[in-house]
Amino acid sequence: MSVTVVIQRTDRVPREAARALLLRTVSDRTGRPIRTIEVAHEPGGRPYLTGIDLNVSVSHTRGAVAVALSTRAAVGVDVEPIRPLPVVALARRWLPPVEAEWLTAQPEDRRVAAFLRLWTVKEAIGKAHGRGLGGGSLLRRPVPLPEGDTALRPVPGFPGTVVATPGVGDGLVLAVACHGGDQAPAEVAVRHEAAYESSA
Repeated sequence: MSVTVVIQRTDRVPREAARALLLRTVSDRTGRPIRTIEVAHEPGGRPYLTGIDLNVSVSHTRGAVAVALSTRAAVGVDVEPIRPLPVVALARRWLPPVEAEWLTAQPEDRRVAAFLRLWTVKEAIGKAHGRGLGGGSLLRRPVPLPEGDTALRPVPGFPGTVVATPGVGDGLVLAVACHGGDQAPAEVAVRHEAAYESSA
């Protein structure tokens, strides 16, 4: 059993692009026409489908969107583009010491990607739990150090939660988390959808 993630590069407004990708992906998965799919949001902002037994999560950032689907458990996804960041300073400010030390031990040319993997893991876990980063408290809790594969691994301190950091290329970093359900998914299946470029 796996979680399905669809990623797309886009130059559209990120929120609009994420909604469009979610509707297309759910339509493809269920065979339902897009116009019949209704998306609502929990008080914390997590999206859900009305009348469809499918857990969903979306992530949007400048230039990319991602959608995750799971029939077995609540799901969270986060995608970030690799870009220049003061990662050592950010890690010292926001991350627990064990993660900040791990990050500074990474080769300098890999630190940004390493930091973004940690960040996306925390975002994905928060989304799977329906609360995001929880005012920063989740940032300070240690999580499994990213391994860059599709296997979902248990998250210490979060019973019933698993996370993966599949390598997706294209200058992007991605994490997926699942929480709850009778039978947690074992791995992540990632699919890239053709880039969407709005017409000029």
